[in-house]
Amino acid sequence: MQLKLYKKKPKSGSATDSILNIILVEVVIMKFCDKLPKLRKNNNYSQEQLAERLNVSRQAVSKWELGRFLSRHG
Repeated sequence: MQLKLYKKKPKSGSATDSILNIILVEVVIMKFCDKLPKLRKNNNYSQEQLAERLNVSRQAVSKWELGRFLSRHG
């Protein structure tokens, strides 16, 4: 399924193009956040077990499930 948000494609690098990229990234993150806990639980992994398999911290897995992907420092 292709997402059509506008009739005419804006020039690459335009403000509209940047906003659309941000929106699409947020949609992907939302879907991932919805799916990760279900997939993890269906495969009988705790957050800690999944983190160990992925070589990340349990806190990272928790943040992914909450949709907190980007560092908000500064």
